[in-house]
Amino acid sequence: MKKTKNSFVFSKTNFIHSLLLVCIFLVLSSCSSNTENANSSGGGSVTIKPTNIVHEGSIVLKNQQQLNAFAQKGYTSVNGTLTIGEFPKCDITSLEGLKSLTKINGCLIIIGTIDLNSLQGLNNITSTECISITDAKKLTNIDPLKNLKSIIDNDLTDGVWMSIISGNDNLIDIDGLSGIENYVGALQIFNNKALLNLDGLKNINSFNTFSVAIRQNESLNNLNGLSAVNSIDNVLEISDNENLKSLDGLNNLNSVKRFCHITGNSKLKNLCAIKGLANNGENFTLDIRSNGYNPTRQDLINGDCLQ
Repeated sequence: MKKTKNSFVFSKTNFIHSLLLVCIFLVLSSCSSNTENANSSGGGSVTIKPTNIVHEGSIVLKNQQQLNAFAQKGYTSVNGTLTIGEFPKCDITSLEGLKSLTKINGCLIIIGTIDLNSLQGLNNITSTECISITDAKKLTNIDPLKNLKSIIDNDLTDGVWMSIISGNDNLIDIDGLSGIENYVGALQIFNNKALLNLDGLKNINSFNTFSVAIRQNESLNNLNGLSAVNSIDNVLEISDNENLKSLDGLNNLNSVKRFCHITGNSKLKNLCAIKGLANNGENFTLDIRSNGYNPTRQDLINGDCLQ
């Protein structure tokens, strides 16, 4: 069919209208994109960020450079053990970059950080399977751990996790653990020269432990922080704490399945807190020697527990 002049004009008009619509669409799309970019950078609605960034597997951060590189990833949890430092020493002086961490599905190990004077950066950790702080020579407290609510070893098939606080020469207290409500595992606190008490453990509601060893803490003067412990599945050891005068704090302990060693505490003359333990009828080894006073198990049963 032959095109008329009017049909040509109509087609041309439609083309112009269509072109205008396309231009308007492109302009609106561009404005919308710019608005989203502006909102995500500060104004209006905020772009939703991932709430959980998991590091799969255990990791060892041996120096400050490795720690900083790890921190930049913004991990919120570690599905494995996190080791910070190495024996006998490392150059790590700051843990500030680890503030995004909230959970460790393994053990938190801090070792050989001889120049570290604060645990700032671990403030948001709420749970782990064990905690080990050894040879942090400048630490006077572990207060940044106060948000830690539980230390629980959920899988006993791979052995028992042991929490260790050792060789921290200037550590005065462990009050940073006062937020812990539930504890499952083993515990060793030894060779902390300035440690005065264990009060950081006294708020634990459920304290299920396989063994407890408190030894060679030369300034330790009481065990009141262990008042939540009522049974120990393996060994209790209280030894070589030269300023310990009483076992008060163990009053609620009614069962030790295998061995109880109370030895080498030169000023210890009050063992009345374990009268109930001695009289529980269980067949366990009670080893009391080289203390300020050394009653037999029968002495304790008879009430002869204090000199």
